[in-house]
Amino acid sequence: MKLNFKEILSNIGYYILAGIFFLGFFILYAGVGGRNRDGNITFIWIGLLVLLPFGIWFLIEKIKDKKIKKQLILKRKELIRTGEKIVIDLDNVEIKSNSWNQEFIIGAGEHQRIEHRDINYNYIELKIPYGRQKIKYNLHIDMELTKLKMHFAIKEKTYLYVDPSDINNNYLDLSFLEYNE
Repeated sequence: MKLNFKEILSNIGYYILAGIFFLGFFILYAGVGGRNRDGNITFIWIGLLVLLPFGIWFLIEKIKDKKIKKQLILKRKELIRTGEKIVIDLDNVEIKSNSWNQEFIIGAGEHQRIEHRDINYNYIELKIPYGRQKIKYNLHIDMELTKLKMHFAIKEKTYLYVDPSDINNNYLDLSFLEYNE
């Protein structure tokens, strides 16, 4: 694996920024004080000043993420409005399922406990004919198999929206599966 000069500088920059972040955090922590110690307001202000750029950067990234999500939603709505609508019969969809119960160790020492969580791995592969081509969809749905089959049985059909000028620009409407736990 060969790294170029830009990647090396970028990696070094990330490590420097991470170091500055942790330095600011520790200065702030030292200023707050702890058991049997008084706080130091100077250290608190220095720690906050070091951490301020990271807070601003985090806020800017959140705003960018919201804009990108909003643009994706608008693109999806435009595709639904203008795209070609193909009916997908959910009764004929084959679901390959693999579910298991996994143990997770939570905590440490005498406060350690074991939790069991159900992992549901459902795989759906669709090959939808469109003109002379086929649009392939591979879906991984984390939902109990019985529940997923019930959702498909209730809904019966859904739609694939395809941009006629670019079949790679498509949207399969599975919104009925979201937030139904």
